[in-house]
Amino acid sequence: MKSGQILILVLLIVVVSLAVGLSVASRNLTNLRISTQTQESQRAFSAAEGGVEDVLSRLETLATPGSQSLADLISVGGYNDTFGVGDIPATVKVFGRNVYETTVKLGDVAQVTLVNPGPPPTYYSGILTIQWPKDPHVSLEVTLICENAALANNCLSADTQSGTYEQNRYAFQGPNPPIDQSATSPYVWQDCQVSSETCSVTINLQTVNTNPKILRIKPFHSAVKLTVSGSPALPTQIYEINSVAKTDLGITRRVQVTRTALPALPAVFDYVLYSEGDIVK
Repeated sequence: MKSGQILILVLLIVVVSLAVGLSVASRNLTNLRISTQTQESQRAFSAAEGGVEDVLSRLETLATPGSQSLADLISVGGYNDTFGVGDIPATVKVFGRNVYETTVKLGDVAQVTLVNPGPPPTYYSGILTIQWPKDPHVSLEVTLICENAALANNCLSADTQSGTYEQNRYAFQGPNPPIDQSATSPYVWQDCQVSSETCSVTINLQTVNTNPKILRIKPFHSAVKLTVSGSPALPTQIYEINSVAKTDLGITRRVQVTRTALPALPAVFDYVLYSEGDIVK
């Protein structure tokens, strides 16, 4: 009788020990799997980031098969390449967009390039359209900067400066301005064209020898979502870079970066960078 009780007790101990052992082993395996997945995920993410950094470092000289310049990233459908980042392959695609779209915070400036990088570089000649929501009310200061002035007033207006660069400032306002802007010299305020939801204005750059280089747009009153397009199409304004990396275990990570063709300088540079004269405090 005692031997039977001992056997049952031993079996219970064995079953409990086995259950505890299996639980510990299962937890260790789960922790190991999670750790491995985390490590592989980090490796894949780092490789995808490395692919983006590699392309960004040579973006200015990037060429698609059979093309000559970054301008062809739109016409030929983008750049696509696979290369090793460490021991992980990364597939990187770059697409160009010739419509400038961004949200500009109050106090910041949007910057549109008007030079096609070529080769050879060429100045844009066409009609620009700037569009923004009509509500809430936003007014815009638009600065057109032209390069290598060969003729007087070749930046479309008498409101220019002589020298290597010339600039002309426009002022556009949406409907129902909150203040009487006609008194805010030196601007000559122009009303935008209003549709059901948007305001829009146009600037004609088809003048011969205008040599437009940069268009800078600064909002007043509120942040604004801007869209700048051209007829014919503008030079490439935005590059979309997508990088995908996959490890041997099948862990895939993707990194997407959007970069403007011409990073915007702070608003203060409109008054000092192109002045070409002494700065008086």
